[in-house]
Amino acid sequence: MERVKILVQLFLGGDLIDDVAVASSLSDAIKDHPNIQLLAFDNCSLSNNTILEKILEGCASLRMVSICNEQLGREGVAAVADFIRCNHSTEIMSLRKNNISDNDTLVLASALKENTNITKLILTGNDYTEEGEKALLKALYDPTSMDSIVECNHTCFPHTFDIKNSSIVAQRSFIEKEVLNINSDKNFSIQQKIRKKVVLALCRQDGGLFDLSHLNDLPLQLMSRVLELIQEHTDARTEEASRRPERGLNLEKDALTRLFHTLRGWELPLL
Repeated sequence: MERVKILVQLFLGGDLIDDVAVASSLSDAIKDHPNIQLLAFDNCSLSNNTILEKILEGCASLRMVSICNEQLGREGVAAVADFIRCNHSTEIMSLRKNNISDNDTLVLASALKENTNITKLILTGNDYTEEGEKALLKALYDPTSMDSIVECNHTCFPHTFDIKNSSIVAQRSFIEKEVLNINSDKNFSIQQKIRKKVVLALCRQDGGLFDLSHLNDLPLQLMSRVLELIQEHTDARTEEASRRPERGLNLEKDALTRLFHTLRGWELPLL
């Protein structure tokens, strides 16, 4: 029996798409296809915003969309951000080598806060700086208040650097690595991730303390869970101290200090 081949991935590289009618036909074909999961564009001259929007219309049900080596510009990035904001079923989005700037990352970060399905946003090879990386991290972890933490994105792992290069990974800040670990762990529910980020804010590294007044109205029976999570963080810091003797004493002291200040700063609800 002849084996039936099923199209699940479509790569378009170097194919000029400069006609709205062509883009519309392609979008309709992708939208109606029963099996395709990945659509990838590489150097297809998708600089026309109308064409890009038309193509993205057909990608709503795809697992992965890849747009690379394109001159997206401000309007193109806005179109991609609108696609992300619509919270389609897409899980992976690659935007490599599209000259994305720091201002563009602000637009993408804003869209990420309204998305709960994308698990990977690949942005390597673009033009943003450390400021752009901070903007993306803030979309995942904004410790300004309890509400801002809750409203963050808790599912996405933005690939702004080569995650396979251990030397580069080692240079990332403690907070960044912790947040990315939380977001990428599929064993945690959204509620668990939020709790871990609250504890991370309470125990942050810069010596400052989270505004504990946000806990003043917390029901007394729930505070035990908050303290339990803080203790987990303390245990993790102590374990790290045992692995790094040269920093051990400071790490353990820091962890215990966070726990002490949290307990001291919490105003117990009236019983």
